[in-house]
Amino acid sequence: MSRENLISIILAGGIGTRIKHKTPKVLLKIKDKTLIGTSINLAEIFSDKINIVINKTLIFLKNEFKNYNFFLQKSSLGTGHAVKEFFKNKKFNKKNIFMILYADTPFILKSDINKMLKKIKKFDLVILAFKTNSNKGCGLIKKKGGSVIEIIEYKNSNKQEREINICNSGIMIFNYKVQKVIKLIKKDSITNEFYLTDIVKISKIKNLSIGVIVSNDEIRSRGINDIKTYKKNIKYLEKKI
Repeated sequence: MSRENLISIILAGGIGTRIKHKTPKVLLKIKDKTLIGTSINLAEIFSDKINIVINKTLIFLKNEFKNYNFFLQKSSLGTGHAVKEFFKNKKFNKKNIFMILYADTPFILKSDINKMLKKIKKFDLVILAFKTNSNKGCGLIKKKGGSVIEIIEYKNSNKQEREINICNSGIMIFNYKVQKVIKLIKKDSITNEFYLTDIVKISKIKNLSIGVIVSNDEIRSRGINDIKTYKKNIKYLEKKI
């Protein structure tokens, strides 16, 4: 995979209300480095074109990270909205591959991303997943006949679906075919947000191919959404990094 064709998009526009910390979530530190700084370093390993979607409270980051492209998500309407805003009025070529990273999930294994980059050569969309015994609050990866058909939020799942133990990390890589249909993501009627995970169902309807890489490291693959998870990451990662 050519570095010049890989475009990284780091999502950092969420408010992070669940973390309940005086410091903005993406500025929390593990081993003296901010989550967003670590996420940028991860993107740098694979891509020369790094784009960061932020909310208005993080505009000052432009001065700290001057070598990257920043995009303002004016309204916090979900991950799907952030990506739709990034792609609006931009043109890319058919060789471009897009990698979605998250500022609150910066410790993804490099080996997992390499596996995704290898797999995207045969698929239109590749999702990074993890296996867990605690799927509450996760996006559940629903399959049919061995093929991924949808990602269902735990809160919207039924009793049978809650038995699913393969969950979405949020990290994904896709080609220009998937990029073209991102505009079809619609606002959720209950939350009024746009979910990027809807792109899986849309891609399936459009007969696009979807692949999955299941990470062996659950903690690295789960987003840091609350203070409990943050402390768990500190305890685990400070021994690993």
